[in-house]
Parts: sequence; structure tokens; C-alpha cells
Amino acid sequence: MQNLADGIEDTLLVAEGQPIWTQPSGWAAAGRVRPGQVLVLSFNGNALVRKVQASDHPARVWHLEVEDCNSYYVEQLGTWVGCNPDALVQTTPAGEAEPAFDFSKPHMLREIKDYYNDTLIQPEPQKVAALELAEQMRAAAEKLRSLVREQMQQELGYDEAGVRWLDGYIERARLRHSNDQWERAINLIGAFLGECTIGSLGGQWSRHEENLCVVLNEGDTVFPHVKVTKQFKNGRDGGDSVLGFYQANKSLSEALASGPLTAAQERLLEYSRDSGKRLFVPDLSGATPAWVEVAEVRDGYLRLHSPPNQGYTVSSFVTGVKCFYVCSPTGQLLHTEWINKSDWDTLPPDILKQLKSKLAADTSLTLDQLERGKQFIEISYAASDQRADDRHYFSTILKNISSRKIRIAKFGGFKAKQAAWQLASVTGDFYTENDFREWYGQKAEWLLPGETVCDTSNWGNPPVLWAYYGVTDTGESFAAGKVLERPVSSPGNNSGAHFVKPVQPQPEMEQIITRLRSSYQLRQQRMNFITLASLLGPRPSWVKETDGLAECFEQQKLLLTEGHIVWGALVQANALLFEPGEVDCPALLLHSPDSYFDSHPQELQLISRTFVSFKQTEPTDPELKEVARLVTDEMDRSMGFELPKVFSSKPVRSATFMVFRKHVPNGVLSAGLFPILTHPSTQAVMMVPFEFWPIELIVLWKENKI
Repeated sequence: MQNLADGIEDTLLVAEGQPIWTQPSGWAAAGRVRPGQVLVLSFNGNALVRKVQASDHPARVWHLEVEDCNSYYVEQLGTWVGCNPDALVQTTPAGEAEPAFDFSKPHMLREIKDYYNDTLIQPEPQKVAALELAEQMRAAAEKLRSLVREQMQQELGYDEAGVRWLDGYIERARLRHSNDQWERAINLIGAFLGECTIGSLGGQWSRHEENLCVVLNEGDTVFPHVKVTKQFKNGRDGGDSVLGFYQANKSLSEALASGPLTAAQERLLEYSRDSGKRLFVPDLSGATPAWVEVAEVRDGYLRLHSPPNQGYTVSSFVTGVKCFYVCSPTGQLLHTEWINKSDWDTLPPDILKQLKSKLAADTSLTLDQLERGKQFIEISYAASDQRADDRHYFSTILKNISSRKIRIAKFGGFKAKQAAWQLASVTGDFYTENDFREWYGQKAEWLLPGETVCDTSNWGNPPVLWAYYGVTDTGESFAAGKVLERPVSSPGNNSGAHFVKPVQPQPEMEQIITRLRSSYQLRQQRMNFITLASLLGPRPSWVKETDGLAECFEQQKLLLTEGHIVWGALVQANALLFEPGEVDCPALLLHSPDSYFDSHPQELQLISRTFVSFKQTEPTDPELKEVARLVTDEMDRSMGFELPKVFSSKPVRSATFMVFRKHVPNGVLSAGLFPILTHPSTQAVMMVPFEFWPIELIVLWKENKI
């Protein structure tokens, strides 16, 4: 793709008598071409000649004859030239008097310089009609697609996938090419980005001052070429991304057509009417949000203050705002709305400091603290009829079973941590009374006796605890909650819901373990006593005959000489194994005899993470209670425990095993996936010594990519 820049301008060195097709005259000798004339390109575009001069550089030239054709294309732009001098138009440009070209004499070389594609840039922008501009931009975008197809064997569509590919290309190209090459590429990529925007959102090409732009159907104006320029200059790390530009404009357009304002957006409008408050929203047109102050709110639009060194303002739809914060004129943080913890690092440092200081201090609880709340609220869970395809979504039903009116002041989702439950909301704080009313459809201030409300799209990764802090009309405070221990099955779903949703297969991982099996089988056939002895792990003195780990040592020879290789996913291990050292220690893993996991090891890892999340919990479900006991008791040495079907429809087993450092790359347990040896006659397993691993697997391990 480094020749992409040549799609903008080039220099053509030709003999004076070389036929070149010009518009509108036809074939003309290169010696007759003058600045201002138009040449024809291979993709039905045009090129404008800026300068022509005689060359004093000697060069050998050839006269080409093309079979069944009297013409061909040359150079990167693909200029149309001919083979037959007799076809030349023996006329000169208007206003000039020169004799007919004499082909019987030697020809000088002509250097046609700085000609550029006039389908990309017009010498007189103010005279270009909108229709012509649209055709030029489309031709430029098609030129880009053609170049990418020919040079990179990549088919670009006018969609998000095409923009995503170009976003990555810019990140690579900006580090390899000079600024002048950027300038050449910007026009093609900007045209393509604009065409993708128009195709997705509607609109038309136009010009604003000196910048090409797209005026969307809603009347807003976006600048694709400017965004391409900024990404070449700043990169994604600097906050500029053509993919972010495309996604932000698309999401804003969708938000405009999404219907009524949310409660949070209504609150934003209320704050905007108060001249004593300053509102800030994220500008999503870059790779990362940049918080910008709102200058004006009118007719469903937010007009934002111009960022530094930017000569135009940015507009946004109110319906596109998902989060914001409010400050006093002096910068004191007054209110935040749905700023996720994942976005905290995008906030100005002083705002982030104030935000953290406002978070609730007490964000943990125990199940004992929820006992009193059972006399006020009954909580139940059911399948979500809104998001039945996603196990993370479910319905939460609250019923006032007391004789008092109740108001929920705050609530949140909690995850188990040690002996308590810790608040785990996406905002880092409790959800508010306003959030409860909006999500649960509570229309009045109080939840009346016997009244039921429901959030049909609650979200959480079981096991999860949802807790509600309420107050009665007589001033009594309470906390009520209930643990969701396993995913909720939809009605008619006979297979049940699973903790882990199936993931896409990883063919490269299947190839790795298949090659390892083949090569190791040959080693097993040739393994002698000396080799076997070098592979056996030493048995520590603290492993007694009654210790479950004893089987791991007793079955090493069987596993090494006759074992079958499968993937193992680490659950937990002695902390010493994660640091350099000499001591071998036990660990816990999951594995499966099902070949499905040959190409789905990532799914096995997800199951292991869910498995360990039951540590220090107290489920009421008998099967999950045994899971919690096994993962909590680090002295447990059990092997062959089959996980409940709620984890996976495939058979998955846990096993305590011994990690021999000499079998691990660098002697440190730095990754969570590795090949293990199993045998049907024993529940013991062991890691395949790394000297047998394919080099690709060792690289993945050392780079911590598995």
C-alpha cells in the first residue's frame, strides 16, 4: 500500500511523439501537451497537467505494440497512452501556432510534472457543482478500493468493516511514511470515509471554507478529510480515529431516530437551562472520548465549544448523549451521570479526583445484613423476554410484601469477594433512586403495599447479588437482596442456560494441539528409560501416601508413556508458582475429554474463571455449593470432579495436579492455558513438558497471549 500516495500526483517522463489521450481533443503527442490540459486515467477519472518541461536527462525509450489493442496505461495513475502515431490529432491548443509534429526526427523527452487527479481536487472549488463533486469523490473512493484490491488483495466495502481496515492501515502507514506522502493519501481515504458516511447516514458532499465536508440529512456537517489528516498526525493514541469518527456519527444518527429522551437526557436538558452550571459531554469522534463543554442546547442539538486549534464547532444530538457531568463556574463537580469506571481515565484529572471523593465509602455487605429486608421486599429472578439470547440478561422482580409504602434510595450489583460481597457496578457507585424508577418502571414516588415492579433487562454474570437500600414512609431503613446463583433458563429451553456462552472456534489452537499430539506420539514410541527418568518430577517429602497428590507422582510414568494430550485451563495455583523459584507446588485446573475444546480452549478458560468466582461464596444450590467448597478449600486434593451442566453442555472436570517447574517455560506459571496428559485409567493429570511443545505455543506462552 505504500504506492497508495501515488494515486494523487505523479511525474510522467515520455518521448515528445508519444500519443497521450487528452480531453476533449483525443490523441495528442506528448510534445503538444500544455499545462491546464486534461488527461484520462485508467479508472475513468481525469488528471490535470500542472507543468510541462523538456528533460535534459538522456534516456532509452521503447516503442510498444500491444496485441489486439492500440493503447495501454502507464505509471501509478494509469495514464492512457497510445501505440499508433498516425492516430494523433495534428492540432495545437487554442491560441498557439506550431507546425505539425514531425515523427521522422529524434524526439526530446518531455517531463509532465505535478499532474494530479482532478476527480479528487478541483483547481476552482467554488465552480464545482454538487453533482460533479459527488462524482469526483466517488471516483476517488473507487480508486482507493482498486489500489487496495490490486496491491493488498483486500476487498473494501462501503461499511464499518472497510473503515475498520483503513483505521488499521493509517496506524501502520503513519509510522512508515513521511508527511508529504500522508498528504497524497489523505484525499483518497477521506473520499472513501465520506462515501461510507453518506451510504450509512445519508447526506451529500459539499465544501466549508477550504475543507471538503459531508452535510448529513439532519443538517449536521462532518469533515472526513480533516479526520483522516488528524489520525495521520496524531494517531489513535492521540485521540483520533476514522473508525471512531464513523461509529460516533452512526450512533448519533441512530440516537436521533430512537424516539423519546431518556430520564438522564431529560436531566441534561434541565441542567442546560441553568446558566450557573457548566455541562460536559464526551466527543466520540476520536479514538477515545474527549470531554468537551456544551456551548448551547437547542432543538435537540448540543453545540460544543471548539477544541483548541480547531476552526469549526462540533454538534451532537441530545439523544446520543449517554453520560455527562456538571460543574459549577469554578470547576466544582456537582453531578455525574453514567460515567463508567472504564472511562475514568478519559476524565480531566481534577474531575476524576472529585468523582472518587464522592463515591460511597461503604460498598460491601454480608448476607446477614439482608435478613431484615426480607420482611419488606420479595425478590425473584426470571428469564428476560427482552434479551433471551444472552445469558447475562435476566428479569428482576421486586414486590412490596409489607404494609408500608417503600422508596428505594439506591441499589447495585455485588460480586463475592472473600467472606463478603463487594459493589461491582459499572459506574463504581450505587445506582440512584432515579435509575430505579426508570429501569423498574415505577411511576409514583412510593412503592405501595402489594405493588410489583420489574426490570426486564437486568444484567449480571452469575453468581451475582442485587441489593436494594430502601426506606419506608415511617422512616425505617433496610437493605434487601438476593443472590442469582446460575443463569436463568428461558421457557421452553430444555437444554438449560449455561454460565459461559459458546465462543468462536480458534483453528490455530486446534492445529497446535493436533501437531503436538502427532509429534509426541512418536516420542512416546521411542521413549527409553533414560529419557523417561529425566522427565519424572521429584516427589517432595511433605506428600504423604494419604495425600491425594500422591497419585500424581505414582502415575507419572503411565501418563508420559501412554497419556493423551488435551488442553488444561488453570483455575488457581500456589502463589509461589507465579514467581521465579525452585519449589514445585500444586495447582487446580479444568479439562475435558471432548474434542470440542481442541478448537475452543478460550471457552474452557472462561469456564475456569466462572468456576473460581464461587470462591468464598455460600450458594444454596447443592451442586454449586459443592463447587464453592472445592474452590474455597485450597487443601482439597480431589480429582475428576465433573462440573454441573450449568457450566457447559460438554463434560468438564477439575483436577488437582503438581506443577513441576522444569516442565514450564522459564519455570514460571505465566499463562493460564497449557497442554496436559490424561489417561482413562486414572484421574491424575500432568503438564506436557514444554520441550515437546511446538514453537508457536511457546511464543504464545512467553508473550502471555494464552
